[in-house]
Amino acid sequence: MMSDLLVGALTRGVNAPTFLALNGVLLCLWSVIAYMFYIGLSRPAYAWLAPHAGLMLALCTLLWTVVVWFITQTGLTPTAQQQAEFEAGTEPDPDTEEELLEKLRALPSQSDLKVFGGTHFGFDTSALKIQNTPSTVLQLDMKGPAEGGAQKDKSQ
Repeated sequence: MMSDLLVGALTRGVNAPTFLALNGVLLCLWSVIAYMFYIGLSRPAYAWLAPHAGLMLALCTLLWTVVVWFITQTGLTPTAQQQAEFEAGTEPDPDTEEELLEKLRALPSQSDLKVFGGTHFGFDTSALKIQNTPSTVLQLDMKGPAEGGAQKDKSQ
């Protein structure tokens, strides 16, 4: 049972033991907050606790409902499938790796980048220049064109 929980925590999906443990933890949390709410209602010295505990109880109930709904929508993963995935290691899928490499190759190169000057959101960016060196720090002060905003370029 404990190994199933560990495998469920370290692999994709939610297995049945992890789902039961999650429900148990949320039930304990709900019980503690409900007891705090009861104390706030039953003892006048702790009346200040009732609104806070009531809000927390509502949030806990909402969280529990949403988590259970999400898991029922996605479905439970069989423990055997998770165990096989866990034992296989963390080697990346070749298809996924190839897709990532294709996406990286499709990104524009640095020579394709363009900077357009003009007024954007009330700031004058016509004098904006970008140098493509790693030691350049580009700083813009946040003054609008009416305030005489200027660009500062510091090289380190």
